[in-house]
Amino acid sequence: MDSVDLEARYPRLVRPHRHSWAGESRDHRLALTLDLPPDDLVVNVRLLATTGSRLVVCQTVEGWRTLPGGSRERGEDVETTARRELVEEAGCVPTGPVTWFASFTVTSTDAPWRDWHPFPVTAWLVGAVEVERVGEPTNPPDGEVVVAVHALPPAEARTYLAGFDNGGQADLVALAADLGLL
Repeated sequence: MDSVDLEARYPRLVRPHRHSWAGESRDHRLALTLDLPPDDLVVNVRLLATTGSRLVVCQTVEGWRTLPGGSRERGEDVETTARRELVEEAGCVPTGPVTWFASFTVTSTDAPWRDWHPFPVTAWLVGAVEVERVGEPTNPPDGEVVVAVHALPPAEARTYLAGFDNGGQADLVALAADLGLL
């Protein structure tokens, strides 16, 4: 898929747009690209985790619907971030490698989210990975409180995610399908 097709099919992801999460509105501008960023810019991962032909989606206590993922910790490599976030938010572990296929370039005029993050440009990495459900989400005290984890067919997952507009994650599902990752 070239950049023209990406822009035509997923304008909401590609065009810079504001992002807010968890009741926190920050002046972030996100723009999706299929180019992978340098490792030192990656501060967040989002995962399209599959178990067989189903996609793992989470629901938080506030009713947010999301794909598992979250912030990279200081000194953590992205693979460790992916594994940790899968356990914390979905009670899952990877059964194979993550296929990193896209990223959001994030430009902010606010202060960095964490003091060690690069500023004003960071990246949020997007990957696909096969997983196994091993338990309940661990819900650490500094993260979202996930109250339900669903394994849905991709089309149903897309509809479920679209019911809560959370930064285009439904479109990420469609993009991953278009790229042959689901």
